[in-house]
Amino acid sequence: MKSALATSGLIFFLLSAEAQIQSLFVNDNVDRRIWEQSFEKADFKFHTAFRSYDRTLRIDSASIHVPDVLRASVHPLIDLSARAWMNDSVQFSSTSIAGIGWSSSFGERWNLDIAILGGAVYKPLFAEQHTASANVIEGYGRSEGEDDLRSFWDVNGRLRFQAAPQFRLEIGKAKNFLGDGYRSFFLSDNAAPYPYLRIDTKVWHVQYMNLYSWQQGMLNSYGPSKTFENKFTTTHLLSWNVTELINFQIFETIIWQGEDSLSNRGYDVSYLNPIIFYRPVEFASGSADNAILGIAASVKVWPHYQWYTQLAIDEFLLSEFTNRTGWWGNKFGFQMGVKGHDFAGVNGLYMQAEMNMARPFTYSHGSPLQSYTHMNQALAHPSGANFYEYLLIANYTKKDWEFRGLFSFNKHGADQFGANLGGDIFRSYVNPFQSFNNLIGQGLATELYRADLKVSWVLDPARDTRIQLGYDYRYYGGEIKHQQVHGIMLSLRSSLGDGY
Repeated sequence: MKSALATSGLIFFLLSAEAQIQSLFVNDNVDRRIWEQSFEKADFKFHTAFRSYDRTLRIDSASIHVPDVLRASVHPLIDLSARAWMNDSVQFSSTSIAGIGWSSSFGERWNLDIAILGGAVYKPLFAEQHTASANVIEGYGRSEGEDDLRSFWDVNGRLRFQAAPQFRLEIGKAKNFLGDGYRSFFLSDNAAPYPYLRIDTKVWHVQYMNLYSWQQGMLNSYGPSKTFENKFTTTHLLSWNVTELINFQIFETIIWQGEDSLSNRGYDVSYLNPIIFYRPVEFASGSADNAILGIAASVKVWPHYQWYTQLAIDEFLLSEFTNRTGWWGNKFGFQMGVKGHDFAGVNGLYMQAEMNMARPFTYSHGSPLQSYTHMNQALAHPSGANFYEYLLIANYTKKDWEFRGLFSFNKHGADQFGANLGGDIFRSYVNPFQSFNNLIGQGLATELYRADLKVSWVLDPARDTRIQLGYDYRYYGGEIKHQQVHGIMLSLRSSLGDGY
């Protein structure tokens, strides 16, 4: 099965015509190049926090030739990879995903992007236990099969309408990413795609986004899709380019479950108001919905660098914070980072350093279904809560070659002995182990040191199609497990997004 998928995907890739590329997938490599180009323009209209960035990149290709009123193209989507993992023994994992993308525009105002994907992921249990336990493939969604071999198929897409120069409407099923960092505490592309309606308004130096989305809880992950628990979010982000160098953002989201033991609530129309702050609405309605607020800022340091920070507040009481009581209800995540291209005057060298931390119980809720999650994955940082993390990314590009290194340290506090210590965002925060003296990393300490090195031959920069050879070193430490794992990887992939 795996070899057949790989062979058919490779044949499809070789026979497909190159075409115009749209930005359906969040892709760090392509977005980084657009971010670098933005430094050449002192433009108030470009807001770096909204990803993926708008891009319509045309390559020498055989597009579908139709009248100017309708322009369309097709392109392959592919991720074929094989990995050998070595610790006490040698085990193998593989990814065989292939599909087709369709991009088209109707006149000057309408754009349609569709992606049809399917494939299988094989992982030994030691490499990724979450896949088996939650019946999902990370980043793609629900899957079927045995514990170590999961298969899926999915259709994603979006329809955009530019109603006016200031207004754009978008409906689809895809991912969104809000922030300037490698991670995001507002909204990341970590979880599976989800249906949504998005409204973007640009006036003066301001971009304002309303995002109405439909997620699903999978606390009972086995069984047919009709047993999924529906949950919804309403989100907005206000981004203001104060000057050509300084940006400030305000973020807000509400998460609520579609039904409970008392009623079938569905989508609460009180959260459709595109302007009002949702937290007062949430209080006024007497509901116990999950509200998350946030602020962020970034500063460009000419000619090549950007400093950025992000603060997401799930719940907060200033008196408890200033008194340093370690109250469990002070729940927040914080990020600070800096990134730059042509680092130290070296053409093609990109560097990024980032620190992330989240207090225990952040993103969780009294009702587990109302945690900030989708299909058993975090909607913000992959580690959820009760952790801190340090990242260093180096990327050097020379013509068609790219060399990338990611070095990270992550310490996470897991629950132990049945005690609720705030490390599991899928668990209700009712009855925490202790009300005070809660510290980041408390519980069963699990540490991960990682060095991920890759060299790529880039076949198509616009679609980020590349042949890639990588080495992945992981050291698992902490209070119980100490283990070293070495991984060797070979892959052929196009821009299907980022894998964390």
